Amino acid sequence: MKKKDGNLVWWGISLIVLGVCGLVSVCGGAGWLALPDWLVRVVGILCLLCLPVLAYTTVRKLKGKG
Repeated sequence: MKKKDGNLVWWGISLIVLGVCGLVSVCGGAGWLALPDWLVRVVGILCLLCLPVLAYTTVRKLKGKG
């Protein structure tokens, strides 16, 4: 795998994780799923961890460095 593809991999992983976290949050918040409190907190922490990764890789992607 080329060095250039590493940025794209991290960008894709963070985007997928944020999408799954968003779906879980929406389904739990709308009352469709009865989610335990610890799961809601884990999903929130995952979102907070993935947002900076997505921002960093997006900026590198737009600047053409990765």
